[in-house]
Amino acid sequence: MVMMMSETFDELYKQLVDLRMKVIVAKDSKTGKKPVYRDYAITYFLNMNDALQMYGVEGLRTQILYILSNLEDWKCEEGMKTRNELKMIHIKLKEMI
Repeated sequence: MVMMMSETFDELYKQLVDLRMKVIVAKDSKTGKKPVYRDYAITYFLNMNDALQMYGVEGLRTQILYILSNLEDWKCEEGMKTRNELKMIHIKLKEMI
């Protein structure tokens, strides 16, 4: 029987940092345009540490929801993949509470 090790908080946080870089350079692969509210999503990404320090994991989860909201119009394959990764991190963080 193979046991799957759940990801640690540090691993999830590293994934968030990696996703932040994807969002910073985000463009729709179909149109070449950046998502309309991408800059707001980047602001929430850049304030993850503050949210974590002030409100703990719940603050970080809230930041992820704001990021997702601001990336709704990023509809290309890369955008959908990135949003799905953010949703999974949001769920995994909830399991850690």
